[in-house]
Amino acid sequence: MPDLAGLSAAFVDRQDDRRVRRMWRVIEARQEERQGGLRWSHALVGALCVLLAIGAFMVWPVPQLGSLTRSGTLTLDTGEPIPQMMEADQNVAQRFSDKSSLLATRGAELELLRNTGTAVAFALRSGRVRFDIEPGGPRAWQMICGPVTVDVLGTSFTVDCRPDRLDVDVSRGAVVVRGAPVVQGRRRVEAGSSLTVRFDIETVPPPPRLPPAALQPPTPQQPSDKMAGDRRRTLPHSWRQLAENGSYDEAYGTLGPQGVSQTARRSHSPDELFTLADVARLSGHPGEAVLPLGKIIAQYPTDSRAGLAAYTLGKLYLRQLSDPAAAVDLFEQAERLGLPRALEESAAANRVRALISSDDPRARAAAETFLQKYPNSRYAAQVGIRIKR
Repeated sequence: MPDLAGLSAAFVDRQDDRRVRRMWRVIEARQEERQGGLRWSHALVGALCVLLAIGAFMVWPVPQLGSLTRSGTLTLDTGEPIPQMMEADQNVAQRFSDKSSLLATRGAELELLRNTGTAVAFALRSGRVRFDIEPGGPRAWQMICGPVTVDVLGTSFTVDCRPDRLDVDVSRGAVVVRGAPVVQGRRRVEAGSSLTVRFDIETVPPPPRLPPAALQPPTPQQPSDKMAGDRRRTLPHSWRQLAENGSYDEAYGTLGPQGVSQTARRSHSPDELFTLADVARLSGHPGEAVLPLGKIIAQYPTDSRAGLAAYTLGKLYLRQLSDPAAAVDLFEQAERLGLPRALEESAAANRVRALISSDDPRARAAAETFLQKYPNSRYAAQVGIRIKR
């Protein structure tokens, strides 16, 4: 509630007696030009309007910074936009404009997937994050870890995302955990309870190495079955809506077998291609994300997300598709295309990891350069150990 006495004093200071009298003289002069029968009634209306405006100014709540952003995208409490990617070099606390907050432990990797006036979605790639969501807020919050989605609204909970499982611990409110690995598809977790969801790790044969120069998408092929083609043309709206709601497993199922690659071949939108890649990655099919991400790099190199596409694809090759040599090329291309400042250190560290994993003779020099540039990096100890071996 604003300080009414302070606001009233400020208003009186700005509207001194002289200005008020001058305002009334203008009103009266204008009324003289009108018919006499209307003069006093119009003046009365004008006076009432002025009095109402003064009263409204004095008692109407002054909006705070946080409330100004509630109808739009969520921001940090400083008013700055939320970074697309957040990688915690140390334990990091972050507050948002709606009074919600998170605490990411060292090593956590968090990606902002959606941010509107009604919904916020993060993908936790790895690590542990505690969320404290303001109750009664205007946005539905989602946290995604692999094939599992956590739906929340006004609660405090911790998510620990690992390659083989997800741990959810709720301290206030409740969440709904859903996805294919969840028993019966969904579970509600109340305050004081926890849930562990184990993933069935799918073994995906790595696709052939695709250096950046060769990341050209295959020539589109016409479907042989007209009925199947007609059905596929009805899918984009439904699968995109599911993806926007964070239901990546359902979106993947709606696209059907080969649906990601077929839709990627027809697509001419970097935004749609990124969404397709998210559907593939976050539903547990990382190999199928190669085509849409590769198409962004090859056909839309000037798009602001091209560098992020190369970075994401590099991490897929390094961590899930077992091709560190291809990852080296992609991290180098990500640097050339341009990355958000928050990802530059991570991309450089991942390039060193890829060089070491592929027994590249440039590994030692790259590691020494990295340590000189980022002496306090959270990756420094690991890189230094690898150099000594």
